Amino acid sequence: MLFRSGVLKHSEKSLEKLRKGEEVTEQDGWYFVATPTFRTSSKKYEYLNSVQAINHYKVMRLGAEGGYVRADVYLVK
Repeated sequence: MLFRSGVLKHSEKSLEKLRKGEEVTEQDGWYFVATPTFRTSSKKYEYLNSVQAINHYKVMRLGAEGGYVRADVYLVK
């Protein structure tokens, strides 16, 4: 299971760019940080039960085809 909370802020500029299907970055007044936590019974991924992840999203583009996000991901033990 994945549980996530975080902070998402947009400017008028970033919202307009998203609506047009354009790439959005922090320079557009967009800020997105998420803090997912994991719960798994899998032995392979058991280490995830004891870490806190922090995702700092840098770039995003929406779209059914060609949409993407780029983020720095940190694991805090």
